[in-house]
Amino acid sequence: MLAQQAGVTQATVSLAERGADLRLSTFTQLAAALDLVPQLVPRKVLALVREVIASVP
Repeated sequence: MLAQQAGVTQATVSLAERGADLRLSTFTQLAAALDLVPQLVPRKVLALVREVIASVP
């Protein structure tokens, strides 16, 4: 399951699902387990980035 893949407890996954504040390291572990890459995007190009993401099938 996700907790095992991310190397965190099921309780941590449950907290994340409920919107609890997470450590950045925990967030990164969960994202990696979901094959996601968190990125910081400058606000001035955010609309363009969203358009590009929306255009990917």
